[in-house]
Order: sequence, then C-alpha cells, then structure tokens
Amino acid sequence: GMTAAPEVPASFAGAKSALKLRLHGEIPLAILQIELETTGAESAYPVVDDFGIVRCGVAVETPDAFIDVNNDMIANWGVSSRELFQAAKENHRGRDVTDIRRIGEKTYVFGDESFSAAVALYPSMVRQFPVDGDPVLIPVARQGVFLTGSHDLEGLRTAAALGDKLLVSGATPVSVTPLTISDIFWSDQDWSWPTEVAASPEVGLLQRRFRTILQARQKRAIDIGWDGVPVAEAQLVTRPDGSPWTIATWMSGTHTWLPVVDEYLLVRDDGSVEPIPMEKFLHSWAHRLEVTGNPRLYRVFDDLAP
Repeated sequence: GMTAAPEVPASFAGAKSALKLRLHGEIPLAILQIELETTGAESAYPVVDDFGIVRCGVAVETPDAFIDVNNDMIANWGVSSRELFQAAKENHRGRDVTDIRRIGEKTYVFGDESFSAAVALYPSMVRQFPVDGDPVLIPVARQGVFLTGSHDLEGLRTAAALGDKLLVSGATPVSVTPLTISDIFWSDQDWSWPTEVAASPEVGLLQRRFRTILQARQKRAIDIGWDGVPVAEAQLVTRPDGSPWTIATWMSGTHTWLPVVDEYLLVRDDGSVEPIPMEKFLHSWAHRLEVTGNPRLYRVFDDLAP
C-alpha cells in the first residue's frame, strides 16, 4: 500500500534542532518545478537561496526521511526564510565533519551534504585545503562534491571519473559545471575545463551521464503533463572507439521535443535512418525551432519536419 508521508514537525521550535543545510542544482530544481506543476503541488517547491547553478536549501531530518522545507511550511511555522537558514547554519556549526576523503594528491571529495552546502554558501571554507591553482568545486551530487585545483589536470580527471561512478550508483545529481571563487561567491563564469581535460573521456562521460539522467526525469515529468507532444529519449552509448556519445531517435514528420544530444537519428518514412549531428540540426532548422525547458528541448514548429 501507500506509505504515509513523513510527519513534518508542527512548530518551528519542534523542527529547529533537526534542520540541515542541503544542496540543490539549478537543472534538478527546474525539473522539480515541472513535476510539482503537473501534480498541482507547486507550493511544495523548496525554499532555496537564489544563487545560480548550485543553491542551498534546508531540510528537516526526521527518523524516516529528509523533508525539504518549503514556503508553506515556514508560513505555518511563522518564520522567515532568513530565520530558517540561520537555524540550519547554527546546527551546522556545532557538528563534526567526518566525511572528507582525499582522492588524489590535492583532490578531495566531501560526502557530508551539510558541509558541502555550507561550502556552497561560504567558498572561503575551502581555503584550508591545499590545491594546485585556484580552488575548483564540482558539486556532482548531494553525496559527493569534489574539490581540486584549476591547474591540476590529473585531479580534474579523477574528480570527473569518480563523479561519474557516483551518478551510476544512483546519487542525487546537483551539477557538473565546475565553479571557481569570484569575489565571495562560487561562479561558473570565470573558468571552464582546460582544453586537455575538456576533451577527455572522463569529463565527456560525466557531462553526458548527468545530462541523460536529468533528461530521463524531465521526459517523465513532461510526458505526464504537457501538450501531447512526446519527448524523444536521450540515450548514452559508447562509440566503437570507446568514447561516450548521446543519441535520440526522431521519426520524420512528427512533432517531437528533442533533447540536446550529440546526434539525432532521423528515421524516414521508408525506414532509412539519417544521422544528424546536433550542430547541423541547429544550423539547418535555426529559423524554425521552438526552444524550451532546462535541460533544453527543441521542436521544429512547422509541418515541414524533414
């Protein structure tokens, strides 16, 4: 039968000692919004600080579950989001952080979500870790946030490879965009994977794995609730040379939301299949595309689909 929803503490005083900081990724939040809209539960959207690719929220830890704190809950408790975050930060201060592992000479993974979320709020917390170059944070999953240095090619590859394993194991995705410290915030603006690493199979696989996991979740949410236009499935495959690749099948002449992949397989009426690389698709249909969603989806909006 249905399991009962976990019990939310009735008062802020009752919840206060169980509040934990928690990580949210921009794309998972965008998908959560669709899921909540399709089930009419918009008010369950979590309270998050507004801060870009990685956002910090608060959860109540009950014996059975972590419950994201939403606006309805703080309205019932009669507190502001500021008071909510304040209480969760206080709880964090009094804790021992144990789950920090070294995975390379100057590369680390944080397995403690409350610590990782505090690091997302206060980048200065990572200054104590010696890294090669500027600190780079890759907040792959709630269960594993990676820290290495901007000059550490080996560390970056190691973080990507272990990040991929985490996602395969079912960890909760946050973001695979590397962040560096700009002023007092983490930012994705000032730095991206160095060329030698960006083209590596480790980073290529991590980025594609992250995207296809979230695309599958987005497809489920949209298939339930949208305008009857199906979403094509993004698939992660391995090419003969061993490199990762993503594909989606598109039936000629049909209206379909197409996810971002490396290549579309266009199935024509006579059964023949034409591979269309993503760049070629964007170039050929640029003037006829409708774009929506996060992760992004494309649809050719006239009836002249190829």
